[in-house]
Parts: sequence; structure tokens; C-alpha cells
Amino acid sequence: MSLEIASLRGVAANYGTREVGRSAGNFNTSGALNEMVVQLTGQLLADGIVIKYFLPKGATFTGKATLIVDEVFVLAGSSVVEVGEKGLEATNGISLTEANLESTGVTDVSAALAGEWDEGSQLPHSQEVDIVFSAGSVTTASAGKATLILEYLHVADGA
Repeated sequence: MSLEIASLRGVAANYGTREVGRSAGNFNTSGALNEMVVQLTGQLLADGIVIKYFLPKGATFTGKATLIVDEVFVLAGSSVVEVGEKGLEATNGISLTEANLESTGVTDVSAALAGEWDEGSQLPHSQEVDIVFSAGSVTTASAGKATLILEYLHVADGA
């Protein structure tokens, strides 16, 4: 498979078989309730290429965050993966520890939300979402699949 990312245009094009796990998106569930869903893989964490996704201005987090690990990740000791506002991932986002990512199953990770992503916080501006390591790294890029789900409320402003 070939993946081309043109940073100048901000466009990603896939040729051939499409790899899953490089996506972040929104599900409008009911009324103003939305879910940001981030697909994580060992390869994504290893190369750091994330499809651009923005949270809208005025989004208010409900404080509910769920991590579903289908395949364990192989990470260096004491690794921490930050999913959050680009450039401020540890301040406005969620921290996923090595323990979170190295065991399969469904885990409530709501307590790891921070800053403008914490329960009841409303985003003062649109935020680009990014995924980075604040500590550690991926040991085996071919291992690991997980889904992170964050709930937030947002009503379109009609603009």
C-alpha cells in the first residue's frame, strides 16, 4: 500500500489496500450529543501521521471517555500517549498510559481528561486534534489496535 500525504495541501491519498487506524471523526448520536472517535494503531503511533480533525468552537465535553483495546500495543516502559489539542496535547486532551494500551478490553479513561477537554469545559476556539508521545515510544509498530471515544455536546451555530 502507498500513502501519500501532501503537507502543503493537507490532503492524504491512499492507493491500493487501505490501512485502518489513521482516522479521527465525529458521530452525531442524538440531538447535541456527539462522539469523537479516534482509531489508534501501533503504526500510527510509530510514524505520527494523523489525518487532520478539528473539534468545533463551543464543544462542551461531557466527561465521558472510553478506550477499547482490541489488540495490545508493545510500548517502551512508562510510555504516555497524548491525544489532544495540537501543540497542547498534555494540557488540553487525554493521557493514555502504557497500562491503558497494553491490556485488552473496555476501560473508562474519563479521569485522564485535562484542561479544556475536562468535564463541563467549553472550547473557546476550534481545535485541531493531534496524537503524540509525551514519554516513551512504540517498540513494535505492527502490534496494537484501539478505539478512543470522547463524548461532547455541540449545537451547530448556523454559520
